[in-house]
Amino acid sequence: MLRAAAALAAGLGPRLGPRLLSTAATEAVPSPNQQPEVFYNQEDVDRAVKAAQAAFQLGSPWRRMDASERGRLLNRLADLIERDRSYLAALETLDNGKPYIISYLVDLDMVLKCLR
Repeated sequence: MLRAAAALAAGLGPRLGPRLLSTAATEAVPSPNQQPEVFYNQEDVDRAVKAAQAAFQLGSPWRRMDASERGRLLNRLADLIERDRSYLAALETLDNGKPYIISYLVDLDMVLKCLR
């Protein structure tokens, strides 16, 4: 949990692909457990939505990708989530205030089942 809180405090904010998103003109989202506030802005959200929509457009690299390659990438993502499970559970808990054990055992289990 401390690593996740430290990442937020250090400004390691939202990402779109490999890029750290701008946090200029941010809107604070209070953390339920009084840790540092989490920040976002509408422009960052809009860019993330556009990137996700573009990934599914006809002719996009994702749409042209062989299904077995997609499966390999999704399984790799699941491997990374398993590797960083405690960190991701801590971020989820900081974001919404639910008990860490629920984030760790329930939420991330559902994510892993979906990806696998």
